[in-house]
Amino acid sequence: RFVNSMRTQKSRGVLSEHRIKLLEQTGFKWNAQITQNEEMWEERCRQLLDYKDRYGHCNGPTQWKENPQLGRWALYQRQMKRSGKIHPQLEEKLNALGFDWGFKINLDSRRLHDTWSIRYDELLEFRSLNNHCNVPARWSENPELGGWVIRQRRLKKSSQILLEREKLLNEIGFTWQLVDRSEGPSGSERISSLESSERLATSWKRMFDELVCYREAHGNFDVPVKWEANPQLGMWTAAQRSLGKSGRLRPDRKQMLDGIDFDWRTECRKEDWAIRLEQLREYKERLGDCNVPVRWPENKQLGMWVAAQRTMRKSGKLQQNREKLLSEIGFEWRVDSHNEEWVSRLDQLKAYRERFGNCRVPMKWAENPQLGAWVTNQRYRLNNGTLSPERARLLNEIGL
Repeated sequence: RFVNSMRTQKSRGVLSEHRIKLLEQTGFKWNAQITQNEEMWEERCRQLLDYKDRYGHCNGPTQWKENPQLGRWALYQRQMKRSGKIHPQLEEKLNALGFDWGFKINLDSRRLHDTWSIRYDELLEFRSLNNHCNVPARWSENPELGGWVIRQRRLKKSSQILLEREKLLNEIGFTWQLVDRSEGPSGSERISSLESSERLATSWKRMFDELVCYREAHGNFDVPVKWEANPQLGMWTAAQRSLGKSGRLRPDRKQMLDGIDFDWRTECRKEDWAIRLEQLREYKERLGDCNVPVRWPENKQLGMWVAAQRTMRKSGKLQQNREKLLSEIGFEWRVDSHNEEWVSRLDQLKAYRERFGNCRVPMKWAENPQLGAWVTNQRYRLNNGTLSPERARLLNEIGL
């Protein structure tokens, strides 16, 4: 109500200049629609960061089933860039994420991208149960997967496979050597395929039983992906979550997992979360708040983790006990993106001072042109008294 009242008073010309100045020093937006648009842009940016953490790039399909709005938003940013209408500050933020401005994808390639991801997840489950990626060509349980595996080997042999996909397959120990038989599978191969299918069903039940034992011992289903006691169980559990989230898990298996109250959430494991919380405590003791910049040079993972907690809470996916722990240390659930950028620039200036012994950053410093412009702006605002007292104090402390 207060915010709306201030906007109304200013539009009617009855708000004093002194109050207008005070509000503008906090970054107050007089146009409510602009504020909503900025918040939506920042939310899409956070979603894009989550996508990159998951897939290693920012080139999501335009009609991505999990979040169609994100794909359309990314396409719109590229269109704004090509027409020269994107704001330089927004372009800089996307560049920091590694956004690919020239990425183009048509309908056919988009379908191929989605299909490849599906088959890759299925191969992950196969490997978690069989300790190899050699899916039989005529595997009765999933004939498409066997054919897909053969195609990946042929693409590799002809140097046509995408480097990103080759890397993903190498990481799971994919065997590239292709044995080609033009006459089709022999009788022994058909028997082998049947045996493999039966062996997979047995292996799945065995892993299910081991998961039940894990829950009885630990009270949860948070099996680390690289759990030393049983690495296969961690990979298998992650595969079930991935298949369940995409709707590709067999109904009978999903029913069995639901029967033991399986936790389908795919957020980070508890031990990783606890480590980040401790790092955040140290950050606050040192700098006085929990507003870690997304690309904080000293610990980029911590900045991305902090942004992820805000996103999960906003979408209702953050566990209540974790929200309580963060609130107890003074975590701010809504933070001005401009403040994050300001803190990031301050850290860059501190690094410059440690390196050169002063804060006289050249206006067009080749290594970081934006920093030079930012320092010039801060000096101007310090001199005319438009910088907040807290920011003025921080800049004076480092000798600006």
